[in-house]
Amino acid sequence: IKIRSIASPASYRALAAAARLHHLPLVGHAPGGVDALAASSAGQKSFEHGFYPWPWTSLPTAEKQRIGDAFRRNSSLVTPTLIAWQPFLAPFATIQAAIDDSRGASDPRERTVSAALRRNWITGLADMKKWRGTGPASDAAWIKALDDDYLELRELHDRGVGLLVGTDTGTTMVYPGAAVHQEMKLFVTKLGLRPIDAIIGATILPAKHLGLEADLGTIEPGKLADLVVLSADPLADIHNIQAIDTVILDGRVFDHAALLRLIADAEQRIAR
Repeated sequence: IKIRSIASPASYRALAAAARLHHLPLVGHAPGGVDALAASSAGQKSFEHGFYPWPWTSLPTAEKQRIGDAFRRNSSLVTPTLIAWQPFLAPFATIQAAIDDSRGASDPRERTVSAALRRNWITGLADMKKWRGTGPASDAAWIKALDDDYLELRELHDRGVGLLVGTDTGTTMVYPGAAVHQEMKLFVTKLGLRPIDAIIGATILPAKHLGLEADLGTIEPGKLADLVVLSADPLADIHNIQAIDTVILDGRVFDHAALLRLIADAEQRIAR
């Protein structure tokens, strides 16, 4: 059961109780009107998008520790989707130009954006203009909000709370596929985590979170043969996650040339 928005705290408590009764995982946004600490105790296993209904930066250290301890004890994870918030710092003209560039003249990733997704981006830009506002004061407010979010996520991580790599695909300027690599880089460049933390957040933690650790998450005999083989060490530089040499999908080997053919085929299908 995924929570996006709720009618009332009472409805949230009823959903949480039903999820527990039927042994269904409860995930989603931080529920409005419900303290995230109470939501974690109610059984919510992941909190998406990183923002919470408490002023983290003004909380005393002891309270931050209490929250971190509860999340860790309850196995509540956080999915920051940092990549989804980056467009809020971009000029509207830049976003509009990306939406209009279906041929990929400015960025080859534009050729992987379907017509349906592009329509979603148009709607998203209109919403963004309402939420973000215009002018230096609005820009400064968003920069501070994101900086506070980075600090909160880093401190939660340092207190042992697991961070999942997610993208919120569908959001304006979030490119399918490529956004996973961008999110992993942001874990390192914005949160100050180690490359291994970003890799764990994209492999081991999601597998455990989804109950798939018997088949996925680590490279071991008996697990699914789904691998990405790199030509450079991502632990030395997180950007090396894009140095993809070979992909093994369900035991099928796709070398670099085969991957390029798949990308070209996808771009042609989207163009048609």
